[in-house]
Amino acid sequence: MGHKTIVISTAGVLIGIGLNGFIIPHHLLDGGVVGLSLLLSYLWGIKPGLTFLAMNLAIYLLVLKFERTYFFYGLWGVLICSLMIDLLSPLKGHIHLPAAASSMIGGVFIGLGVGIMLRHRISHDGIDLLALWLSKYLSVNTAIIIFFFDIVIIGSGMIIFQEKNQMYSFLTIFTTAMMTLPFTLFKSVDWYLNKDEGH
Repeated sequence: MGHKTIVISTAGVLIGIGLNGFIIPHHLLDGGVVGLSLLLSYLWGIKPGLTFLAMNLAIYLLVLKFERTYFFYGLWGVLICSLMIDLLSPLKGHIHLPAAASSMIGGVFIGLGVGIMLRHRISHDGIDLLALWLSKYLSVNTAIIIFFFDIVIIGSGMIIFQEKNQMYSFLTIFTTAMMTLPFTLFKSVDWYLNKDEGH
C-alpha cells in the first residue's frame, strides 16, 4: 500500500498542477470526469475537486461489481486527486502563458499523472477506470478509449460555452493522450501486468 500511495500522490500533484496552473486559468476543459467537473465549476462556481469526487462514485460502484482491485486503488486515486485539485487551487493566476501554450503544458502534466497511475493499474477518474476495464475485454489500447470519451466531453463543452478558447481544450486532451500512450503501449495495462504476475 505504501508504494501505491506514493504513486497516487505523485500523480495527483502532477494533475493538480496541470489543471490549476494551466487549464483552469484559461477556462479550458480536460477530458473524463475531471472535464465534467470543470464544466460544472465554470457554470456554477462550485469546487471542481469536490464535484470530481462526487461524480466518480457511481462509476466506481458499478465497476466494483466486476473488478475489486480497480475499485479500491481507483477510489484511493480519486480521493487523493480531488484533494490535490482543490489544495493546489492557489496556483491559479500565477502562471501567465498564452492559452495555446498552457493547453499543451497542462496536458503534459496531466498526461504524466494519468500515465503513471494507469501503469500501476490505478485510475484517478471514473472514465479512465471504465477505459481500463473495457480495454481488458475489447483488446483496445486504454489511451485510445479515454481519448474517445474525452472528445465527446470537450465537444459538449464547446456547444455549451461557445467560446473560442475551447478549441484549445482539444489540444489539451491530445497532449494528455500522447503523454499517456507510452505508459499503455501494450494491448492493455492489465495484459502487461498480468504477464508480469504470471497469469
